[in-house]
Amino acid sequence: MDLCIGTWNVRSMYRTGTLTTVVSCLERYRLDITAVQEIRWDGSGSIKSQGNTILYSGGEKHERGVGFIIKDKFLPNVVKFEPISDRICYIEFKCKWFNIVIVNCYAPTEDKSEEVKMLFTMS
Repeated sequence: MDLCIGTWNVRSMYRTGTLTTVVSCLERYRLDITAVQEIRWDGSGSIKSQGNTILYSGGEKHERGVGFIIKDKFLPNVVKFEPISDRICYIEFKCKWFNIVIVNCYAPTEDKSEEVKMLFTMS
């Protein structure tokens, strides 16, 4: 079975209707697993929507946040989802001959101060 993997900085999924829009765009591009950044949801967990499951890792505020949007037909192959912080998470898939680990992370942009960049590199 073919597997299409992508990534997308969605900027924010904290607004009403954004999840529906994102999922319909992923359907159009036929992506099975998509790493998404800047979800901006609190905590970590999972949500089902339109035949997809969103596994996410957020912080205490509606800032940052990373996660994966996975078609439900691939969900039985998920061995582990590990939310590490609001900037890093990973997922492990069981495949026929080996497992695949996909890491999703993002760093501060260039417009952030040097102090913020140093904090990120130290953690």
